[in-house]
Amino acid sequence: GDRVSSSNYNPERSWRAGFQMVALNLQTVDLSTLKNNLKFSDNGGCGYILKPPRMLSAVTESLDTAPRVLNVTVVSARNLPGRDKGAISPAVCVKVSSLHKSECSGYYTRTIRKNGASPKWKSTFSLSIRDFAHALLLFIVFDMDSSQSSSDSAVGKAMGSIALPALGLANSVSS
Repeated sequence: GDRVSSSNYNPERSWRAGFQMVALNLQTVDLSTLKNNLKFSDNGGCGYILKPPRMLSAVTESLDTAPRVLNVTVVSARNLPGRDKGAISPAVCVKVSSLHKSECSGYYTRTIRKNGASPKWKSTFSLSIRDFAHALLLFIVFDMDSSQSSSDSAVGKAMGSIALPALGLANSVSS
């Protein structure tokens, strides 16, 4: 093809179809590389995972169609990195990523002005997730005072992110 961009394709469709090798540009840190890191973190990061038993049998798995509700509370952060000009004004975006496009909208905490040392949000969101077994929960911290825009926010710069599997979440997770 004529593709010259360094962005990544979504590897999830290939993984769910049974592909055992999916090429990604690991120099580009995006949602696809977060998914890749998360998928291979369960096995110590060795880069290979056996096919699940459902892919080795003749019976096919269907997607969950009944949505499940996940309540997420963003409590606080500590020691967020500052900028040369002073303290940052952080906000957190919580997103659900799965093969269903309707689950990709984000929820934002309020912005804590000029406090990257110990911002406290205590914001709770109720997320409706249809494909719970394959959904990822993304937390992205933005500096809302930054004039540099990113692909996720027109007003803030992404400072850091983490992706967690929705299926693996317990009643309380602290990261």
